[in-house]
Amino acid sequence: MRNYSTILVVVGSLCLLITLGLAWCLVGVRSSAFMKRLFPNYQNLLKAHIDYLLMTGLLMIFFLLFNHFRVSPSPLVVFAMTSGHS
Repeated sequence: MRNYSTILVVVGSLCLLITLGLAWCLVGVRSSAFMKRLFPNYQNLLKAHIDYLLMTGLLMIFFLLFNHFRVSPSPLVVFAMTSGHS
């Protein structure tokens, strides 16, 4: 039986990289006129950063829970969790 929960770590790591990129964009918006023109709405950029942080945390927590209890979720559950669908 395959353990699909490792996909959660891969997607969580990708979300963490996106979060890091968004953090750098937030710093750029605060200090550069070019970045202010590129991202005119600072609040939406900040909300996206926080959303990706929360998604990273949830994916990692569920991976750790599945791993700890030695439960292998179905591929459909993993796809729903990684694509953001409920």
